[in-house]
Amino acid sequence: MDAPPNVGLSSLSERQVEGVSSVMFALGSRKVAGAAGLATLLVVFADIASAFAQASPARTPAASRPARPAAPARTGECAALPGGRAPVLKIASLPSGLSPRDLDLVYFGKPLAELTEEDFTEIAALSKRCGVGEGILPEDKQPAFQAIVQDAQQLRRTSLDKVKREMTDIQRLPIARDKLVRLNGLSENLPLLEPTLTKGDVKYTADWISKQMQAVYDSTPKGEATATRSPARPQQVQAAAASTPVRPDRQRARGGEED
Repeated sequence: MDAPPNVGLSSLSERQVEGVSSVMFALGSRKVAGAAGLATLLVVFADIASAFAQASPARTPAASRPARPAAPARTGECAALPGGRAPVLKIASLPSGLSPRDLDLVYFGKPLAELTEEDFTEIAALSKRCGVGEGILPEDKQPAFQAIVQDAQQLRRTSLDKVKREMTDIQRLPIARDKLVRLNGLSENLPLLEPTLTKGDVKYTADWISKQMQAVYDSTPKGEATATRSPARPQQVQAAAASTPVRPDRQRARGGEED
Protein backbone atom coordinates (compact mmCIF):
# COMPACT_ATOMS: atom_id res chain seq x y z
CA MET A 1 0.00 0.00 0.00
CA ASP A 2 1.31 3.45 -0.94
CA ALA A 3 2.13 5.88 1.89
CA PRO A 4 -0.27 8.84 2.17
CA PRO A 5 1.05 12.08 0.68
CA ASN A 6 2.76 14.46 3.09
CA VAL A 7 0.58 17.57 2.78
CA GLY A 8 1.56 20.31 5.24
CA LEU A 9 0.58 23.90 5.90
CA SER A 10 2.68 24.99 2.94
CA SER A 11 0.00 23.50 0.67
CA LEU A 12 -2.73 25.75 2.14
CA SER A 13 -3.68 29.27 1.18
CA GLU A 14 -2.97 32.23 3.47
CA ARG A 15 -6.65 32.42 4.47
CA GLN A 16 -6.69 28.71 5.32
CA VAL A 17 -3.53 29.00 7.41
CA GLU A 18 -5.11 31.87 9.33
CA GLY A 19 -8.18 29.69 9.90
CA VAL A 20 -6.05 26.85 11.27
CA SER A 21 -4.29 29.29 13.62
CA SER A 22 -7.60 30.68 14.83
CA VAL A 23 -8.98 27.21 15.49
CA MET A 24 -5.88 26.13 17.39
CA PHE A 25 -5.94 29.32 19.47
CA ALA A 26 -9.63 28.92 20.22
CA LEU A 27 -9.18 25.29 21.24
CA GLY A 28 -6.16 26.13 23.38
CA SER A 29 -7.93 28.96 25.20
CA ARG A 30 -11.27 27.03 25.35
CA LYS A 31 -13.15 30.06 23.93
CA VAL A 32 -15.21 27.98 21.49
CA ALA A 33 -18.73 27.72 22.83
CA GLY A 34 -22.29 27.66 21.65
CA ALA A 35 -23.78 26.94 18.24
CA ALA A 36 -22.03 29.89 16.60
CA GLY A 37 -18.63 28.72 17.73
CA LEU A 38 -19.32 25.18 16.58
CA ALA A 39 -20.52 26.41 13.18
CA THR A 40 -17.34 28.45 12.76
CA LEU A 41 -15.19 25.42 13.51
CA LEU A 42 -17.11 23.27 11.01
CA VAL A 43 -16.68 25.86 8.24
CA VAL A 44 -12.94 26.17 8.90
CA PHE A 45 -12.42 22.38 9.04
CA ALA A 46 -14.37 21.90 5.82
CA ASP A 47 -12.21 24.52 4.11
CA ILE A 48 -9.02 22.84 5.35
CA ALA A 49 -10.22 19.40 4.24
CA SER A 50 -10.94 20.76 0.77
CA ALA A 51 -7.42 22.18 0.57
CA PHE A 52 -5.86 18.89 1.58
CA ALA A 53 -7.93 17.03 -1.01
CA GLN A 54 -6.81 19.41 -3.76
CA ALA A 55 -3.16 19.11 -2.71
CA SER A 56 -3.19 15.28 -2.65
CA PRO A 57 -1.76 13.78 -5.85
CA ALA A 58 -3.84 11.29 -7.77
CA ARG A 59 -2.86 7.68 -7.10
CA THR A 60 -2.40 5.08 -9.77
CA PRO A 61 -4.41 1.91 -9.02
CA ALA A 62 -2.12 -1.08 -8.42
CA ALA A 63 -3.96 -3.10 -11.07
CA SER A 64 -3.16 -0.51 -13.76
CA ARG A 65 0.57 -0.32 -13.04
CA PRO A 66 2.78 -1.96 -15.63
CA ALA A 67 3.95 -5.45 -14.64
CA ARG A 68 7.63 -6.01 -13.98
CA PRO A 69 9.19 -7.57 -17.07
CA ALA A 70 10.23 -11.20 -16.63
CA ALA A 71 13.94 -11.93 -16.47
CA PRO A 72 15.28 -13.29 -19.76
CA ALA A 73 15.86 -17.03 -19.84
CA ARG A 74 19.48 -18.08 -19.42
CA THR A 75 21.10 -19.86 -22.30
CA GLY A 76 24.21 -21.95 -22.83
CA GLU A 77 26.21 -22.93 -19.78
CA CYS A 78 24.35 -20.37 -17.65
CA ALA A 79 21.15 -22.40 -18.09
CA ALA A 80 22.60 -24.87 -15.54
CA LEU A 81 21.85 -22.33 -12.78
CA PRO A 82 19.87 -22.46 -10.66
CA GLY A 83 18.85 -25.90 -11.90
CA GLY A 84 16.35 -26.35 -9.07
CA ARG A 85 14.36 -24.63 -6.35
CA ALA A 86 16.72 -24.83 -3.39
CA PRO A 87 16.76 -21.41 -1.62
CA VAL A 88 20.54 -21.18 -1.81
CA LEU A 89 20.82 -17.61 -0.48
CA LYS A 90 18.80 -18.54 2.60
CA ILE A 91 20.87 -21.70 3.09
CA ALA A 92 24.11 -19.71 2.88
CA SER A 93 22.79 -17.41 5.64
CA LEU A 94 21.71 -20.10 8.12
CA PRO A 95 23.44 -19.39 11.45
CA SER A 96 23.35 -22.93 12.86
CA GLY A 97 23.43 -25.39 10.02
CA LEU A 98 21.11 -27.11 7.57
CA SER A 99 18.88 -30.03 8.49
CA PRO A 100 19.85 -33.15 6.49
CA ARG A 101 16.14 -33.55 5.77
CA ASP A 102 16.52 -30.61 3.36
CA LEU A 103 19.24 -32.28 1.33
CA ASP A 104 16.59 -33.53 -1.09
CA LEU A 105 16.18 -29.94 -2.34
CA VAL A 106 17.57 -29.57 -5.87
CA TYR A 107 20.23 -27.17 -7.14
CA PHE A 108 22.50 -27.39 -10.17
CA GLY A 109 20.28 -30.24 -11.40
CA LYS A 110 21.01 -32.44 -8.36
CA PRO A 111 19.71 -32.99 -4.84
CA LEU A 112 21.92 -31.14 -2.40
CA ALA A 113 22.85 -34.53 -0.93
CA GLU A 114 24.63 -35.42 -4.18
CA LEU A 115 26.63 -32.24 -4.79
CA THR A 116 30.35 -33.01 -4.95
CA GLU A 117 33.50 -30.93 -4.51
CA GLU A 118 33.72 -30.65 -8.29
CA ASP A 119 30.10 -29.47 -8.46
CA PHE A 120 30.75 -26.67 -5.96
CA THR A 121 33.81 -25.58 -7.97
CA GLU A 122 31.76 -25.50 -11.18
CA ILE A 123 28.89 -23.65 -9.47
CA ALA A 124 31.31 -20.97 -8.27
CA ALA A 125 32.84 -20.59 -11.74
CA LEU A 126 29.45 -20.38 -13.47
CA SER A 127 28.11 -17.92 -10.91
CA LYS A 128 31.07 -15.63 -11.59
CA ARG A 129 30.73 -15.85 -15.39
CA CYS A 130 26.94 -15.63 -15.55
CA GLY A 131 26.52 -12.67 -13.20
CA VAL A 132 24.00 -11.94 -10.50
CA GLY A 133 20.49 -13.29 -10.90
CA GLU A 134 17.75 -15.30 -9.26
CA GLY A 135 19.17 -18.52 -7.87
CA ILE A 136 22.79 -17.42 -8.38
CA LEU A 137 24.86 -16.89 -5.28
CA PRO A 138 27.08 -13.83 -4.92
CA GLU A 139 30.76 -14.70 -4.71
CA ASP A 140 30.98 -13.85 -1.00
CA LYS A 141 28.16 -16.30 -0.15
CA GLN A 142 29.51 -19.34 -1.99
CA PRO A 143 31.98 -20.55 0.68
CA ALA A 144 29.28 -20.45 3.36
CA PHE A 145 26.82 -22.30 1.11
CA GLN A 146 29.34 -25.04 0.38
CA ALA A 147 30.37 -25.45 4.03
CA ILE A 148 26.77 -25.62 5.29
CA VAL A 149 25.70 -28.18 2.68
CA GLN A 150 28.78 -30.32 3.21
CA ASP A 151 28.24 -30.32 6.99
CA ALA A 152 24.68 -31.58 6.47
CA GLN A 153 25.97 -34.17 3.99
CA GLN A 154 28.46 -35.46 6.55
CA LEU A 155 25.82 -35.73 9.26
CA ARG A 156 23.54 -37.64 6.91
CA ARG A 157 26.40 -39.88 5.79
CA THR A 158 27.24 -40.80 9.40
CA SER A 159 23.64 -41.77 10.19
CA LEU A 160 23.18 -43.58 6.90
CA ASP A 161 26.33 -45.65 7.43
CA LYS A 162 24.96 -46.85 10.77
CA VAL A 163 21.66 -47.82 9.18
CA LYS A 164 23.39 -49.66 6.35
CA ARG A 165 25.61 -51.60 8.75
CA GLU A 166 22.55 -52.65 10.74
CA MET A 167 20.78 -53.70 7.54
CA THR A 168 23.78 -55.76 6.47
CA ASP A 169 23.97 -57.50 9.86
CA ILE A 170 20.24 -58.26 9.80
CA GLN A 171 20.39 -59.63 6.28
CA ARG A 172 23.09 -62.10 7.29
CA LEU A 173 20.94 -63.59 10.06
CA PRO A 174 19.05 -66.79 9.36
CA ILE A 175 15.30 -66.58 9.05
CA ALA A 176 14.28 -66.90 12.67
CA ARG A 177 12.82 -64.99 15.59
CA ASP A 178 16.09 -63.14 16.22
CA LYS A 179 15.89 -61.59 12.77
CA LEU A 180 12.40 -60.28 13.47
CA VAL A 181 13.55 -58.82 16.77
CA ARG A 182 16.39 -56.95 15.03
CA LEU A 183 14.05 -55.71 12.31
CA ASN A 184 11.61 -54.43 14.92
CA GLY A 185 14.46 -52.66 16.69
CA LEU A 186 15.56 -50.92 13.50
CA SER A 187 11.95 -49.96 12.78
CA GLU A 188 11.60 -48.40 16.24
CA ASN A 189 14.89 -46.49 15.92
CA LEU A 190 14.16 -45.11 12.47
CA PRO A 191 12.02 -42.17 13.70
CA LEU A 192 14.90 -41.14 15.97
CA LEU A 193 17.29 -41.12 13.01
CA GLU A 194 14.84 -39.35 10.70
CA PRO A 195 16.07 -35.77 11.49
CA THR A 196 19.52 -36.76 10.17
CA LEU A 197 18.27 -38.48 6.99
CA THR A 198 16.49 -37.36 3.85
CA LYS A 199 12.92 -38.35 3.12
CA GLY A 200 14.21 -40.73 0.47
CA ASP A 201 16.49 -42.43 3.01
CA VAL A 202 13.61 -42.92 5.44
CA LYS A 203 11.27 -44.30 2.79
CA TYR A 204 13.88 -46.69 1.39
CA THR A 205 14.74 -48.03 4.86
CA ALA A 206 11.08 -48.38 5.87
CA ASP A 207 10.31 -50.28 2.66
CA TRP A 208 13.32 -52.54 3.21
CA ILE A 209 12.25 -53.35 6.79
CA SER A 210 8.73 -54.16 5.65
CA LYS A 211 9.92 -56.49 2.88
CA GLN A 212 12.39 -58.25 5.16
CA MET A 213 9.74 -58.80 7.82
CA GLN A 214 7.25 -60.11 5.30
CA ALA A 215 9.86 -62.53 3.95
CA VAL A 216 10.47 -63.86 7.46
CA TYR A 217 6.75 -64.29 8.08
CA ASP A 218 6.29 -66.03 4.75
CA SER A 219 9.04 -68.51 5.64
CA THR A 220 8.16 -69.07 9.29
CA PRO A 221 5.49 -71.48 10.60
CA LYS A 222 2.49 -69.57 11.91
CA GLY A 223 3.04 -70.71 15.47
CA GLU A 224 6.48 -69.09 15.59
CA ALA A 225 5.55 -65.99 13.62
CA THR A 226 2.69 -65.02 15.89
CA ALA A 227 5.05 -65.01 18.87
CA THR A 228 6.56 -61.78 17.57
CA ARG A 229 5.10 -58.46 16.55
CA SER A 230 3.40 -57.75 13.23
CA PRO A 231 5.50 -56.55 10.28
CA ALA A 232 6.04 -52.82 10.20
CA ARG A 233 4.57 -50.99 7.23
CA PRO A 234 6.33 -48.07 5.49
CA GLN A 235 3.37 -45.81 6.22
CA GLN A 236 3.58 -46.56 9.94
CA VAL A 237 7.30 -45.90 10.10
CA GLN A 238 7.05 -42.66 8.14
CA ALA A 239 4.08 -41.45 10.19
CA ALA A 240 6.07 -41.96 13.37
CA ALA A 241 9.11 -40.31 11.84
CA ALA A 242 7.10 -37.29 10.75
CA SER A 243 6.12 -36.62 14.37
CA THR A 244 9.76 -36.50 15.52
CA PRO A 245 10.90 -32.88 16.08
CA VAL A 246 13.99 -31.57 14.34
CA ARG A 247 17.02 -31.13 16.55
CA PRO A 248 17.01 -27.52 17.75
CA ASP A 249 20.54 -26.94 16.44
CA ARG A 250 19.58 -27.83 12.87
CA GLN A 251 17.44 -25.33 11.00
CA ARG A 252 15.08 -25.97 8.12
CA ALA A 253 15.70 -24.13 4.86
CA ARG A 254 12.52 -24.54 2.87
CA GLY A 255 10.81 -21.39 3.94
CA GLY A 256 7.67 -21.04 1.73
CA GLU A 257 8.16 -24.38 0.01
CA GLU A 258 6.05 -27.30 0.95
CA ASP A 259 7.63 -30.35 2.45
